[in-house]
Amino acid sequence: MGPGRLPRALRRHTVSGARALASTTGSIATGERPRQQAARHLDALRIAGLVAAALVALLFASWTAFLVILLVLSAYELGVTLFARLAGTG
Repeated sequence: MGPGRLPRALRRHTVSGARALASTTGSIATGERPRQQAARHLDALRIAGLVAAALVALLFASWTAFLVILLVLSAYELGVTLFARLAGTG
């Protein structure tokens, strides 16, 4: 006896979807066009990250959550800047 058909199908489809997402993300991230778009819209991406962090901070109101949100925001800002810099601007 093992898991039923539904859990096996759910796992199979989850793995298949994760592999497809990883493949698509890898091909998009290595392209030149996304870098140019990130460089062109760098300020908008930075502001969107700040707004998202502020909304999440409203949901989780503790000092620990605030520090984690601050670290994630810092990593996001650094990542966006480095990604855009690969396009030659920033």
